[in-house]
Amino acid sequence: MYINHKVYSSHIKWIPMGTQRDMYRSCDVGPVHDDILLAKLRPGHELDMKLHAVKGIGRDHAKFSPVGTAFYRLLPKIEIRQPIEGEMAERFQKCFSPGVIKLVNIKGKLLTISFLLSTSYRDRPI
Repeated sequence: MYINHKVYSSHIKWIPMGTQRDMYRSCDVGPVHDDILLAKLRPGHELDMKLHAVKGIGRDHAKFSPVGTAFYRLLPKIEIRQPIEGEMAERFQKCFSPGVIKLVNIKGKLLTISFLLSTSYRDRPI
């Protein structure tokens, strides 16, 4: 489908911090299985991850059971190809989460967009 669109556990690389390089060998640190699919990406998508590992077993605590928790956040890209004014701007604003589209009248521009406030966009017709 796409080149390198699947992210596997084998793509995780260990970066030793402090004296870890002296205590562990790089072959001793890493995923147990290299063929675990972590994500499928589309063109333009990327992952920004920080991983922390603690050795433990499920008998000690449920957090060590062999399941994982992951989350992601959509950062949509919206291109406005023509000016949106008046009632259409208000209707356009209602298609998004509160705070994403702010109507401001500065020199004829009526929109400011903050993608970070967006939880996701609603695919509704205007």
